[in-house]
Amino acid sequence: MNIRVKILAVFLTGLILVVMVASCNRPDAAKNNQAGLHITSEAIQLKGGWGYKIEVNNHPFIYQNQIPCIPGDRPFPTKESAMAVAQVMMNKIAKGKLPSISMAELEKVTDIKDN
Repeated sequence: MNIRVKILAVFLTGLILVVMVASCNRPDAAKNNQAGLHITSEAIQLKGGWGYKIEVNNHPFIYQNQIPCIPGDRPFPTKESAMAVAQVMMNKIAKGKLPSISMAELEKVTDIKDN
C-alpha cells in the first residue's frame, strides 16, 4: 500500500470512531424531551383544594381533579402538592413513560399520606 492510502485508511478509521463515540454519548431524545414535545402544566383551584392539568403540544392530556392513589374524590390540599405531582407526570411524559404515580412516589414529592 502506498503512503497516501495508509494515511487515508487511518484518517477514515479515526473519523468513524469519533462518530461512533459521539453518537453513543448523545442523550436519548425522549429522556431530555428533544422529541419536540411541548409539555405544560397549570394548577386548577377546585372546591376544597387543588388539581392540575397537563397539555402536550397544546392539546389536553391530563386533567387531575383528585389525588391519585387515594380512594375517593379528594383534591390536593395545596397548590404546591398538585404541582409537585404534575411535575412528576411531565417528566414521565417527556421520557416516553406512562404518566402514573405510585403511593411511594406520591409520598416522596408531597406531604400526602394514605389515611
